[in-house]
Amino acid sequence: MLTIRKEQLQFFEDLSFQSFLDEMVDHIKDFTPKLFETIGKENIRQIIKLGITRAKKYDLTYHSTVKFYLELMFMFGCDFDSDLQYPWIKEILEEGADWNQEERGDEIYEKVMDYYESVIGPNCEYEIKALQNVIQIPFTEFKELSTERPEKILNRIEIIYPQKCNYLGESSLKKLLDQAIFCASNHRIDNNAGRAISFALMFSLGHGCFNDLQFPWISITVNKSLHLNPGEKTQKLYSRMMTFYQKTLNSLKADQIDA
Repeated sequence: MLTIRKEQLQFFEDLSFQSFLDEMVDHIKDFTPKLFETIGKENIRQIIKLGITRAKKYDLTYHSTVKFYLELMFMFGCDFDSDLQYPWIKEILEEGADWNQEERGDEIYEKVMDYYESVIGPNCEYEIKALQNVIQIPFTEFKELSTERPEKILNRIEIIYPQKCNYLGESSLKKLLDQAIFCASNHRIDNNAGRAISFALMFSLGHGCFNDLQFPWISITVNKSLHLNPGEKTQKLYSRMMTFYQKTLNSLKADQIDA
C-alpha cells in the first residue's frame, strides 16, 4: 500500500500553489498589460499572493472566484474590499453563510457591470472626460482647496467626474474626504494641496492607494522624500499624479482607437 508522508503532501500543495500563482501572473499580464509592464512581474506576483490570502477570508477557494477577486483588485485597488466607495462588494463578500462563492461572484459581477455602465461609460467616455478635466488643474488651484470648506472640494470633484460623484453620493464622498485628510497628516503633506491631492488619488485609485503596490510612485514620493519639506513633497506628488493621469488618458484613448 502506498504511503504518502506529510512532507510529500506539503510538497504537492506547494507545487499546486506555485502552478496557480504562475497561471494568475500570466492572466494578469493579459488582463492589464500596461500595468504589468510598468510595475513588473515581481510586484504583480506579490499582489496576487496578497489577493489569494484575502480571498480565503471570504471563503473564496474556487479557481474562478479567486481569479475574479484578483481582477477586482486590479480594477478597484488592492484594498477594494474595505473601500467605502464600493460597500456593495464587501456586503456581498460577507454573505458567505447564505450564498455559495459562485453566487456571490455572480452578484458582484452584475453590480460591477452596472458600475462600469454608470461610472466608466460606454467605451470609457466618462472616465476619459474626467481625466481630461483633472489634468487641466494647476497646482495653485489645489493649494486653494481648503478642507475648512469641504464643499469647495466636493463641488470641484463633482465638476471633474459627475458620473462617479452621483454614483457614490455625498455621504460617501464626505467620508472619503475625512480619510484623505487623515492620510495627508500621516504622510506629512498636511496642507491644502496635500489634502486635496490625497482625496483625488483615493477617489480615483482606491482608498488604500498610498500603500498599494500597483502605484509604487505614491509610496516612494511620500515615504522616501524625507529631504523635502511638506510643500515640496506635495508638489512632487502632484507632478507624479498628473504624469500618471496623462499616461492613463493616453492609454484609454489608444484603446478607443483599437476598438
